Amino acid sequence: MMAEQEKYFDKNGNQIKAGMTIKHDDGDIDKVYTAIDGDLGLNASNKNHPNYIAGYKQELYPLYQFNLKEWEIVNESKQNS
Repeated sequence: MMAEQEKYFDKNGNQIKAGMTIKHDDGDIDKVYTAIDGDLGLNASNKNHPNYIAGYKQELYPLYQFNLKEWEIVNESKQNS
């Protein structure tokens, strides 16, 4: 029996799902990914590291490690403004 996936909500009470973009109160913007175990997280891989290989392996910081009252879901038009 598979465990139910944890549900996460932003500071406005909107559910955060994989593929969404979220913004921290300090201005950081991150995309939400699904981990192998089905939980959600943010990219922890350093794309500027010389050993980084795009699309190969990505490490994630699980969302449960963040205070999501400091994050909000943004849409593409808000990102570009």
